[in-house]
Amino acid sequence: QNAVVNPQPVAAFSAPQICAGSSISFQNNSSGGATSYHWTFPGGSPATSTGTSPAVTFSLPDTATVTLIASTAAGCNDTVQHNVIISANPTAAFSVSSICLGQSLNLLNNSSIYPAGDSILYHWTVTGGTPGSSTAAVPNIHYSTAGSSTITLIASSLGGCADTVQQTISIHPVPSANFTAPHVCAGSPLQIANLSSGAPGDSIVHYYWTFPGGSPGFSSVAQPSVVFNLFDTVSVSLIVVNQSGCRDTALQNVIISPAPTADFSA
Repeated sequence: QNAVVNPQPVAAFSAPQICAGSSISFQNNSSGGATSYHWTFPGGSPATSTGTSPAVTFSLPDTATVTLIASTAAGCNDTVQHNVIISANPTAAFSVSSICLGQSLNLLNNSSIYPAGDSILYHWTVTGGTPGSSTAAVPNIHYSTAGSSTITLIASSLGGCADTVQQTISIHPVPSANFTAPHVCAGSPLQIANLSSGAPGDSIVHYYWTFPGGSPGFSSVAQPSVVFNLFDTVSVSLIVVNQSGCRDTALQNVIISPAPTADFSA
């Protein structure tokens, strides 16, 4: 009588990077005519599967021993086990707003990790900023020119799981406040020359003048008229604001001289 020797299957599988809380699929590499499979995933969801390449979620960082039994239709089977590492899973997040040139960037790092309490590693890249890259949790970034800047944050766990987020902001130009105001006699209008300017493509939308002791004491027109009735030295100030809300201030001391008195005798 002839004996039938059935082929022996070879169970084999591989797993990608496993991050806690994320679903991953195991790659079934079995050979030798295997037609059915039985998986066990300690700590996973599902804990068992008969799928060819099942998707599993591990909720907590751990080292799990995954088992695959591959079987043929004739009942021959083979078993393989691998220890797989489940790493903590970060989520990269930050908030930031556009700024005026010369201001420090106000970054708020909102990154988190699952489960909470595990360490997070950070890597920032900032186009046009100084520094251009940083591994600090909240870097101190400055800009020397106006324009746009793309900020990228990669948050990583110690086990190598990573997440990336990116935002683009504007660095608005700052206007230049400037004026001239010559000496003036008390009771005479002050001849102010407003020399303020904005960057190319930008415009000044607000002027705020302060005239201590003057009439009026305040003005919001570009070229105001003011009279000082008492001789003094006053500090005139001008604040200009552009369409992006960026501002600049100019100060100048103005001397108000006593008005001359005409007199003669004959």
